[in-house]
Amino acid sequence: YRSQSLNDMKYKELINALYDLVKERESIIVGDFNLPNVSWVTGTVDAPQCSTNKSLVNQETFLEFVHKSGLVWSITDEITRCRSFGDTIQRSTLDQILCSNEASVNNLKILSPLGKSDHVYLDINLNFARPTTDTTIFQRVDKKLWGKVTPDELLDAAESVNWFYSNSDLSSQDMWKELHGKLMTDSDSVPSQSKVTNIP
Repeated sequence: YRSQSLNDMKYKELINALYDLVKERESIIVGDFNLPNVSWVTGTVDAPQCSTNKSLVNQETFLEFVHKSGLVWSITDEITRCRSFGDTIQRSTLDQILCSNEASVNNLKILSPLGKSDHVYLDINLNFARPTTDTTIFQRVDKKLWGKVTPDELLDAAESVNWFYSNSDLSSQDMWKELHGKLMTDSDSVPSQSKVTNIP
């Protein structure tokens, strides 16, 4: 559980401990991370740019840890907590499953809460095997986080690219190679998230 009442020093200690936990080892972190302003669909915090709100800044810091550590998440837009406030029901996505290898978690089921809890019950299968002499091959994949840049920022980056072809006698294949290279240059301005997966 990530408490929002932690002071700055304790929160920094928490983030540093998480970095140490996932460094150079396969990890799974499950719980109520209490990140109500995080959109797990886009992997961003729904907040104004340069916000000084402590809660939003702390959520940005936690999400930065997730991205920099190459963690992937299993829950996107599913509701994991429902709480009644008078005649109003507050629906939130607070619980999450973070892992360094997406192949280690599968068959996620979101079930009814246990007892009087207002949080759903998450049922998952962990895909771990006993060490053997076989060598498992992993690959690191970078995923572009397009939701973290604005259209204006993309246009600014595109202005620095020379979109003209090198000459007028290029074949269609060579034209595509040049265009692809220019598009990749433009996408360099988009931050990416790394994740590790098994190679089938």
